[in-house]
Amino acid sequence: RRATNIAHKTLPPTSEVFAGTLFRSGAFYYRIADYARAKKCFSTTLSIDEQNRGHDSVEHIHTLQYLGLILDVEKDHAAAQKVLDRAIRIAESHEGPESPMLISLWRDSGTFAENMKQYDRAESELKKSYKLALIQNKDEKPGDCVDPMVDLGRYYVRRRKLDKAERIFREAIQLLEEALGYSDYLLVIPLRELAEVLSWVGQIEESQKLERRAKRIEDDAR
Repeated sequence: RRATNIAHKTLPPTSEVFAGTLFRSGAFYYRIADYARAKKCFSTTLSIDEQNRGHDSVEHIHTLQYLGLILDVEKDHAAAQKVLDRAIRIAESHEGPESPMLISLWRDSGTFAENMKQYDRAESELKKSYKLALIQNKDEKPGDCVDPMVDLGRYYVRRRKLDKAERIFREAIQLLEEALGYSDYLLVIPLRELAEVLSWVGQIEESQKLERRAKRIEDDAR
């Protein structure tokens, strides 16, 4: 607040520095779930940046993504998707169809589509996020593949497509084991997700084995 107040008093209202300060304030308010203040900060940031950079600047992407997330929290799912679609178009226009920014944008788009009960679109968007994450990160940053893979697996669980969920979680585990070893902490989440799926389909012994393994990894990390 102090930084924003100083910027407001000392900088022109269209200053990029002022816009950057507002963006950081908005990110803080978003993290503490003060969505009304966050939305105000991001909306003003976007307005300033549009004046300075035009309508389709790559600088808008993260601001639009935050605004989409807030609109989704407010249950305005259609508006959230519209804002996010704009961010996706900008990312594709500036960096092409394999822009790393699309990984999180497509994940969010899948979530918004699911909230609107557009299940085919939700699956398609989550799969695009997962596949692009593998292309971008499998070799050098395999840990960055985990969230898109887990999100897709959890979607399949919610849709009761347990065979597909099992396949994704097993793939995530194998990827991490091959890249990071058998005791890396990132394994805990996919191990537990797979254990839950296996318990639902009656594979209790393997489910319990995976739970014990996840707990050992947690204990060793403490």
